[in-house]
Amino acid sequence: MAATYVDTSALVKRYVAEVGSTWVRRMVARPVHQVLYTAALTEVEVRSALQRLVREGRLDTAQAQRLTQRVTQHFTRRYGVCVAMERKPGKCMLPLPPLPSHDAQPPVLLAA
Repeated sequence: MAATYVDTSALVKRYVAEVGSTWVRRMVARPVHQVLYTAALTEVEVRSALQRLVREGRLDTAQAQRLTQRVTQHFTRRYGVCVAMERKPGKCMLPLPPLPSHDAQPPVLLAA
């Protein structure tokens, strides 16, 4: 089974239609074939991004509330969360090999 690390920019694209959303949605739509991991802070960052979109008028409040509920469900049931307990570059405190990180566009989704 593949392990994939998804960052905040990728997860926002899962919930909000923008450039790269189709690609991200295809990538995360296969829960049987992969485990998705993300940083512990990502849930807060995704929620914050949804609220920013409300302030910018690109999302209405009711939509943001529904999406926030989905985010909570996904973080509870779908995503593995990396908790950094000590600073070790390139390491995730999970029972799998270190996942590489890259800073690139389109959004980062890395298969281990």
